[in-house]
Amino acid sequence: MNSKLHHLSLFSNDLERSLRLFTGLLGYTELWRAGPLGGKDMAALFGMESISAELVMLRGPDQGLLELINLREPVLEQPARAPVLPAPISLCLEVEDLDGLHQRLRQEGWQPFTPATLMPTPTGELTRIFCIKTEENVLLEFVEAASS
Repeated sequence: MNSKLHHLSLFSNDLERSLRLFTGLLGYTELWRAGPLGGKDMAALFGMESISAELVMLRGPDQGLLELINLREPVLEQPARAPVLPAPISLCLEVEDLDGLHQRLRQEGWQPFTPATLMPTPTGELTRIFCIKTEENVLLEFVEAASS
């Protein structure tokens, strides 16, 4: 059997803030919004006793799909930080204006760990990269090809 990735899902404690990041700063388009959704069938699907959630499906500039999920019930606890890993989940997004994005993220209250940093890939290409972490302990990496 062959398979292909349909979409990625990210849980968000602050759906509007996440939407400002992905639609306002990263060029995603909102396709649809649903919720609150819940009920026994949906809860059973995820192996839970009960659930209430709001969902927003976004399409990225690369046409990939990203689903943002805000769980209203059960309430998500802040994940414990692993002592070695920076985050349990990492998502890397290729962007065109890394410096402009870095500046806009700071203006919107996100805290990049470093300035855009020049870094070689394992194949020898040069990239520029920086990272932020969301309140849900997801590491977002932003990368662009370095100018020659």
